[in-house]
Amino acid sequence: MSYVGGRSPQVGAGGFTLGGGTSPFANKYGWALDNVYEYEVVLANGTVVTASETLNPDLYFALRGGGSNFGIVTAFTVRVFQQGRVMSSRATYVPDQTERALDNAFELFTKPGLADDENMGFDMYYAYNQAEGEFILTGSEWYEKPVASPPVCDAIRQVPTTRRSTTLATMANLTSVSQQLHRSSLVRNAFCVAFSPFANPKS
Repeated sequence: MSYVGGRSPQVGAGGFTLGGGTSPFANKYGWALDNVYEYEVVLANGTVVTASETLNPDLYFALRGGGSNFGIVTAFTVRVFQQGRVMSSRATYVPDQTERALDNAFELFTKPGLADDENMGFDMYYAYNQAEGEFILTGSEWYEKPVASPPVCDAIRQVPTTRRSTTLATMANLTSVSQQLHRSSLVRNAFCVAFSPFANPKS
């Protein structure tokens, strides 16, 4: 059995859930906050209460991504699901292919037939390559079934890359690898960016 948790073993389920909890499988299961039936909470006056859709619904709503500002959560009742091996593929794109990669990534979430595949998840990152002194664009493909090359990823995989690794494994095994890559002693070099697609005036 599995729960919509983090992708790194350093991330605890409690804090992850209280923060909202984005997931590579959000298409299928939603965020962590969507999978909590109720919270057991110790309030500032020491009272222990249950927060759910029917009991203390205002507190329940506040705790859905609101962090730990409303009390100390001592227990969660959550939805779990069966999950075996999944596909995880990480790619570093050729620098002059950034626009093409972004266009294909946008289609994953908007194009009919692609966006309808609830097993698909996709993340993109800008990372700083310290050795070369440049920023690089990387992408992480996820598929909630053990399929190495799901058709939904065909277009994005046509974008030239400098490196790609694909693994079929359980989430537990994948997070163990993440722990080795992101040890706390290392300086993080990945950054979040937001972009908004727009119509190409040339088309």
